[in-house]
Amino acid sequence: MKSTVSIALCTFNGERFLREQLASYAAQTVLPDEVVVCDDGSTDGTLEILEEWAETVPFEVRIFRNEQNLGYAQNFGKAVSLCTGGIIFLSDQDDVWMPEKIERMVRVFEEDPTISTVISDSEIIDAEGHVCEGSSSGTAQLWYFDEAAAFCMDQSPETFVGTRGCASAIRQEIRDLYLPIPQNWTHDIWLMVTAPLAGRVVRLEEPLFRYRLYSGNTSNAGLFQDRLKSCLWKRDNYFWNIETQYWVWLPMIEEFRKRLSCLKDPAARKKMEKRLRLQDRYFTYRNRVQRNFLKCGVFWFLLIVQGTYFRFPFPWRSMKYDLVQGFKKIFSTRRAK
Repeated sequence: MKSTVSIALCTFNGERFLREQLASYAAQTVLPDEVVVCDDGSTDGTLEILEEWAETVPFEVRIFRNEQNLGYAQNFGKAVSLCTGGIIFLSDQDDVWMPEKIERMVRVFEEDPTISTVISDSEIIDAEGHVCEGSSSGTAQLWYFDEAAAFCMDQSPETFVGTRGCASAIRQEIRDLYLPIPQNWTHDIWLMVTAPLAGRVVRLEEPLFRYRLYSGNTSNAGLFQDRLKSCLWKRDNYFWNIETQYWVWLPMIEEFRKRLSCLKDPAARKKMEKRLRLQDRYFTYRNRVQRNFLKCGVFWFLLIVQGTYFRFPFPWRSMKYDLVQGFKKIFSTRRAK
Protein backbone atom coordinates (compact mmCIF):
# COMPACT_ATOMS: atom_id res chain seq x y z
CA MET A 1 0.00 0.00 0.00
CA LYS A 2 1.35 3.41 -0.99
CA SER A 3 2.27 5.65 1.92
CA THR A 4 0.63 9.07 2.15
CA VAL A 5 2.99 11.96 2.77
CA SER A 6 2.55 15.26 4.59
CA ILE A 7 5.05 18.10 4.87
CA ALA A 8 4.84 20.12 8.09
CA LEU A 9 6.25 23.54 7.18
CA CYS A 10 6.71 26.31 9.73
CA THR A 11 7.15 29.88 8.53
CA PHE A 12 7.92 33.25 10.07
CA ASN A 13 9.01 36.24 7.95
CA GLY A 14 10.55 33.85 5.48
CA GLU A 15 10.05 35.62 2.16
CA ARG A 16 13.79 35.82 1.46
CA PHE A 17 14.29 32.08 0.86
CA LEU A 18 10.79 30.61 0.90
CA ARG A 19 10.22 30.47 -2.85
CA GLU A 20 13.28 28.28 -3.35
CA GLN A 21 12.12 25.83 -0.70
CA LEU A 22 8.59 25.65 -2.09
CA ALA A 23 9.93 25.05 -5.59
CA SER A 24 11.93 22.09 -4.28
CA TYR A 25 8.72 20.48 -2.94
CA ALA A 26 7.09 20.76 -6.33
CA ALA A 27 10.18 19.27 -8.01
CA GLN A 28 10.10 16.02 -6.00
CA THR A 29 10.16 12.74 -7.91
CA VAL A 30 7.37 11.64 -5.55
CA LEU A 31 5.08 14.52 -4.68
CA PRO A 32 3.59 14.99 -1.21
CA ASP A 33 -0.12 14.47 -0.67
CA GLU A 34 -0.34 17.67 1.34
CA VAL A 35 1.70 20.55 2.71
CA VAL A 36 0.54 21.90 6.06
CA VAL A 37 1.86 25.39 6.77
CA CYS A 38 1.74 27.05 10.17
CA ASP A 39 2.75 30.69 9.99
CA ASP A 40 3.77 32.28 13.28
CA GLY A 41 2.60 35.81 12.55
CA SER A 42 4.72 36.90 9.59
CA THR A 43 4.69 40.61 8.78
CA ASP A 44 6.45 40.36 5.40
CA GLY A 45 5.26 38.75 2.17
CA THR A 46 5.40 35.16 3.42
CA LEU A 47 1.64 34.52 3.34
CA GLU A 48 1.23 36.04 -0.11
CA ILE A 49 4.02 33.81 -1.44
CA LEU A 50 2.38 30.74 0.09
CA GLU A 51 -1.08 31.54 -1.26
CA GLU A 52 0.21 32.21 -4.76
CA TRP A 53 2.25 29.00 -4.77
CA ALA A 54 -0.68 26.93 -3.47
CA GLU A 55 -2.61 27.80 -6.63
CA THR A 56 0.11 26.32 -8.86
CA VAL A 57 0.72 22.85 -7.37
CA PRO A 58 -1.25 19.60 -7.86
CA PHE A 59 -1.38 18.68 -4.16
CA GLU A 60 -3.30 20.16 -1.24
CA VAL A 61 -1.79 23.10 0.63
CA ARG A 62 -3.37 24.08 3.95
CA ILE A 63 -2.21 27.36 5.47
CA PHE A 64 -2.80 28.30 9.10
CA ARG A 65 -1.86 31.62 10.64
CA ASN A 66 -1.35 31.72 14.41
CA GLU A 67 -3.28 34.46 16.15
CA GLN A 68 -0.47 34.68 18.71
CA ASN A 69 3.21 33.92 18.20
CA LEU A 70 3.91 30.39 19.46
CA GLY A 71 7.66 30.22 18.96
CA TYR A 72 9.30 27.77 16.60
CA ALA A 73 9.03 24.65 18.79
CA GLN A 74 5.31 24.96 19.54
CA ASN A 75 4.66 26.02 15.95
CA PHE A 76 6.23 22.78 14.73
CA GLY A 77 4.12 20.85 17.22
CA LYS A 78 0.98 22.48 15.83
CA ALA A 79 1.99 21.78 12.21
CA VAL A 80 2.69 18.11 12.93
CA SER A 81 -0.63 17.75 14.78
CA LEU A 82 -2.53 18.99 11.72
CA CYS A 83 -0.92 16.59 9.25
CA THR A 84 -3.00 13.66 7.97
CA GLY A 85 -0.32 11.70 6.08
CA GLY A 86 1.05 8.38 7.28
CA ILE A 87 4.56 9.81 6.99
CA ILE A 88 5.25 13.37 8.09
CA PHE A 89 8.26 15.39 6.94
CA LEU A 90 9.36 18.31 9.11
CA SER A 91 10.61 21.27 7.12
CA ASP A 92 12.25 24.62 7.71
CA GLN A 93 11.35 27.54 5.45
CA ASP A 94 14.83 28.33 4.13
CA ASP A 95 16.35 24.99 3.06
CA VAL A 96 16.29 23.34 -0.37
CA TRP A 97 15.30 19.70 -0.87
CA MET A 98 16.98 17.40 -3.36
CA PRO A 99 14.43 16.03 -5.90
CA GLU A 100 14.61 12.47 -4.55
CA LYS A 101 14.26 13.28 -0.85
CA ILE A 102 10.68 12.13 -0.34
CA GLU A 103 11.04 9.07 -2.58
CA ARG A 104 14.25 7.92 -0.90
CA MET A 105 13.07 8.37 2.69
CA VAL A 106 9.59 6.91 2.17
CA ARG A 107 11.14 3.79 0.67
CA VAL A 108 13.04 3.17 3.91
CA PHE A 109 9.81 3.32 5.92
CA GLU A 110 8.04 0.96 3.55
CA GLU A 111 10.86 -1.60 3.72
CA ASP A 112 10.79 -1.86 7.52
CA PRO A 113 7.65 -1.28 9.63
CA THR A 114 9.71 -1.14 12.87
CA ILE A 115 11.26 2.18 11.83
CA SER A 116 9.75 5.23 13.53
CA THR A 117 12.01 7.95 12.15
CA VAL A 118 14.25 8.44 9.13
CA ILE A 119 16.89 11.16 9.03
CA SER A 120 18.98 12.27 6.10
CA ASP A 121 22.27 14.08 5.96
CA SER A 122 22.53 17.43 4.23
CA GLU A 123 24.89 19.81 2.56
CA ILE A 124 25.49 23.18 4.22
CA ILE A 125 24.82 26.29 2.16
CA ASP A 126 25.17 29.97 3.00
CA ALA A 127 22.76 32.82 2.37
CA GLU A 128 23.75 32.99 -1.31
CA GLY A 129 23.33 29.23 -1.79
CA HIS A 130 27.05 28.45 -1.94
CA VAL A 131 27.96 25.02 -0.58
CA CYS A 132 30.10 25.24 2.57
CA GLU A 133 32.38 22.76 4.27
CA GLY A 134 30.77 20.27 6.65
CA SER A 135 27.40 18.56 6.99
CA SER A 136 24.58 18.93 9.47
CA SER A 137 24.78 15.34 10.74
CA GLY A 138 28.07 16.07 12.52
CA THR A 139 26.43 18.65 14.75
CA ALA A 140 23.34 16.51 15.30
CA GLN A 141 25.48 13.58 16.47
CA LEU A 142 27.08 15.83 19.05
CA TRP A 143 23.63 16.70 20.40
CA TYR A 144 23.97 13.50 22.40
CA PHE A 145 25.87 15.66 24.85
CA ASP A 146 23.00 18.06 25.34
CA GLU A 147 22.52 17.69 29.09
CA ALA A 148 18.83 16.87 29.40
CA ALA A 149 18.86 14.78 26.22
CA ALA A 150 21.72 12.55 27.32
CA PHE A 151 20.03 12.04 30.67
CA CYS A 152 16.84 10.83 29.00
CA MET A 153 18.30 8.42 26.45
CA ASP A 154 19.14 4.78 26.94
CA GLN A 155 21.94 4.90 24.39
CA SER A 156 25.68 5.30 24.16
CA PRO A 157 27.38 7.94 21.99
CA GLU A 158 28.53 5.14 19.67
CA THR A 159 25.01 3.92 18.86
CA PHE A 160 23.25 7.27 19.04
CA VAL A 161 21.59 8.67 15.90
CA GLY A 162 21.16 12.43 16.19
CA THR A 163 18.07 14.06 14.76
CA ARG A 164 17.37 17.47 13.34
CA GLY A 165 13.76 18.39 12.76
CA CYS A 166 14.44 19.66 9.24
CA ALA A 167 16.25 16.39 8.38
CA SER A 168 13.56 14.09 9.75
CA ALA A 169 10.49 12.22 8.64
CA ILE A 170 8.34 10.38 11.18
CA ARG A 171 5.46 7.92 11.17
CA GLN A 172 2.15 9.41 12.19
CA GLU A 173 1.85 6.77 14.92
CA ILE A 174 4.64 8.29 17.03
CA ARG A 175 2.73 11.55 17.53
CA ASP A 176 1.24 10.31 20.83
CA LEU A 177 4.77 10.26 22.20
CA TYR A 178 6.00 13.36 20.43
CA LEU A 179 3.03 15.67 21.02
CA PRO A 180 2.51 17.95 22.74
CA ILE A 181 6.07 19.28 22.82
CA PRO A 182 6.84 20.47 26.38
CA GLN A 183 7.48 24.19 26.73
CA ASN A 184 11.04 23.72 28.02
CA TRP A 185 12.17 21.58 25.07
CA THR A 186 13.03 22.44 21.48
CA HIS A 187 11.23 20.37 18.86
CA ASP A 188 14.55 18.92 17.61
CA ILE A 189 15.86 17.68 20.95
CA TRP A 190 12.41 16.45 22.03
CA LEU A 191 12.17 14.40 18.84
CA MET A 192 15.64 13.04 19.53
CA VAL A 193 14.63 11.62 22.93
CA THR A 194 11.11 10.41 22.05
CA ALA A 195 11.62 8.88 18.59
CA PRO A 196 13.77 5.93 19.83
CA LEU A 197 10.98 5.01 22.25
CA ALA A 198 8.60 4.48 19.33
CA GLY A 199 10.84 2.37 17.08
CA ARG A 200 14.10 2.32 15.19
CA VAL A 201 15.71 5.58 14.11
CA VAL A 202 17.62 5.30 10.84
CA ARG A 203 20.03 7.83 9.40
CA LEU A 204 20.81 7.97 5.68
CA GLU A 205 24.35 9.07 4.97
CA GLU A 206 23.47 10.66 1.66
CA PRO A 207 22.64 14.40 1.67
CA LEU A 208 18.99 14.78 0.63
CA PHE A 209 18.61 18.50 1.25
CA ARG A 210 20.63 21.67 1.55
CA TYR A 211 20.63 23.16 5.03
CA ARG A 212 20.92 26.93 4.90
CA LEU A 213 23.11 28.40 7.61
CA TYR A 214 23.36 32.15 7.84
CA SER A 215 23.28 34.98 10.35
CA GLY A 216 20.73 37.74 9.83
CA ASN A 217 21.14 39.23 6.37
CA THR A 218 24.85 38.46 6.17
CA SER A 219 26.33 35.30 4.73
CA ASN A 220 28.36 33.58 7.41
CA ALA A 221 30.04 30.32 6.39
CA GLY A 222 31.87 30.25 9.74
CA LEU A 223 28.63 29.93 11.68
CA PHE A 224 28.61 26.15 11.27
CA GLN A 225 32.11 25.91 12.72
CA ASP A 226 31.03 28.05 15.69
CA ARG A 227 28.15 25.68 16.40
CA LEU A 228 30.44 22.70 16.01
CA LYS A 229 32.88 24.15 18.55
CA SER A 230 30.05 24.67 21.01
CA CYS A 231 28.95 21.05 20.66
CA LEU A 232 32.52 19.80 21.04
CA TRP A 233 32.89 21.84 24.22
CA LYS A 234 29.76 20.19 25.62
CA ARG A 235 31.13 16.78 24.73
CA ASP A 236 34.46 17.41 26.43
CA ASN A 237 32.70 18.68 29.56
CA TYR A 238 30.07 15.97 29.54
CA PHE A 239 28.35 15.73 32.92
CA TRP A 240 31.15 17.47 34.77
CA ASN A 241 29.44 20.45 36.31
CA ILE A 242 26.53 18.63 37.86
CA GLU A 243 24.88 21.71 39.36
CA THR A 244 24.26 23.10 35.89
CA GLN A 245 23.85 19.78 34.11
CA TYR A 246 21.43 18.08 36.48
CA TRP A 247 19.51 20.27 38.89
CA VAL A 248 18.79 22.97 36.31
CA TRP A 249 17.49 20.37 33.87
CA LEU A 250 15.19 18.57 36.33
CA PRO A 251 11.97 20.22 34.97
CA MET A 252 12.82 18.99 31.46
CA ILE A 253 13.67 15.52 32.75
CA GLU A 254 10.38 15.36 34.62
CA GLU A 255 8.48 16.16 31.40
CA PHE A 256 10.18 13.21 29.75
CA ARG A 257 9.44 10.96 32.72
CA LYS A 258 5.74 11.81 32.47
CA ARG A 259 5.68 11.08 28.74
CA LEU A 260 6.79 7.49 29.36
CA SER A 261 3.20 6.76 30.37
CA CYS A 262 2.36 6.91 26.64
CA LEU A 263 4.55 3.89 25.89
CA LYS A 264 2.37 0.96 24.86
CA ASP A 265 5.05 -1.63 25.66
CA PRO A 266 5.17 -2.13 29.49
CA ALA A 267 8.64 -3.72 29.25
CA ALA A 268 10.04 -0.72 27.38
CA ARG A 269 8.49 1.65 29.92
CA LYS A 270 9.98 -0.25 32.85
CA LYS A 271 13.40 -0.29 31.17
CA MET A 272 13.41 3.49 30.72
CA GLU A 273 12.12 4.10 34.24
CA LYS A 274 14.94 1.94 35.58
CA ARG A 275 17.42 3.91 33.47
CA LEU A 276 16.14 7.20 34.89
CA ARG A 277 16.43 5.91 38.45
CA LEU A 278 20.05 5.00 37.76
CA GLN A 279 20.64 8.47 36.36
CA ASP A 280 19.04 10.05 39.42
CA ARG A 281 21.32 8.15 41.77
CA TYR A 282 24.42 8.79 39.67
CA PHE A 283 24.00 12.55 39.50
CA THR A 284 22.85 12.92 43.10
CA TYR A 285 25.93 11.06 44.34
CA ARG A 286 28.25 13.05 42.11
CA ASN A 287 26.77 16.32 43.25
CA ARG A 288 27.38 15.38 46.90
CA VAL A 289 30.98 14.38 46.18
CA GLN A 290 31.65 17.68 44.44
CA ARG A 291 30.26 19.67 47.35
CA ASN A 292 32.44 18.03 50.02
CA PHE A 293 34.67 15.04 49.42
CA LEU A 294 35.54 14.49 53.08
CA LYS A 295 31.89 14.14 54.05
CA CYS A 296 30.63 12.41 50.91
CA GLY A 297 33.69 10.62 49.52
CA VAL A 298 32.00 7.29 50.24
CA PHE A 299 29.66 7.96 47.30
CA TRP A 300 32.70 8.44 45.03
CA PHE A 301 34.03 5.02 46.00
CA LEU A 302 30.57 3.51 45.67
CA LEU A 303 30.20 4.77 42.10
CA ILE A 304 33.58 3.21 41.27
CA VAL A 305 32.89 -0.15 42.95
CA GLN A 306 29.46 -0.45 41.34
CA GLY A 307 30.91 0.47 37.94
CA THR A 308 28.46 3.34 37.51
CA TYR A 309 31.07 5.80 36.29
CA PHE A 310 31.93 3.40 33.50
CA ARG A 311 28.38 3.35 32.13
CA PHE A 312 28.87 6.91 30.92
CA PRO A 313 31.34 8.61 28.56
CA PHE A 314 34.68 9.82 29.93
CA PRO A 315 34.59 7.90 33.25
CA TRP A 316 38.19 8.66 34.23
CA ARG A 317 37.78 12.37 33.62
CA SER A 318 34.54 12.39 35.58
CA MET A 319 36.11 10.58 38.53
CA LYS A 320 39.03 13.00 38.57
CA TYR A 321 36.81 16.03 38.19
CA ASP A 322 34.56 15.03 41.10
CA LEU A 323 37.56 14.36 43.32
CA VAL A 324 39.21 17.70 42.53
CA GLN A 325 35.98 19.66 42.90
CA GLY A 326 35.22 17.97 46.21
CA PHE A 327 38.55 19.04 47.70
CA LYS A 328 38.39 22.52 46.19
CA LYS A 329 35.09 23.17 47.95
CA ILE A 330 36.61 22.13 51.28
CA PHE A 331 39.60 24.47 50.95
CA SER A 332 37.52 27.37 49.63
CA THR A 333 35.11 27.02 52.55
CA ARG A 334 37.96 27.02 55.07
CA ARG A 335 39.56 30.11 53.50
CA ALA A 336 36.21 31.92 53.63
CA LYS A 337 36.08 31.31 57.37
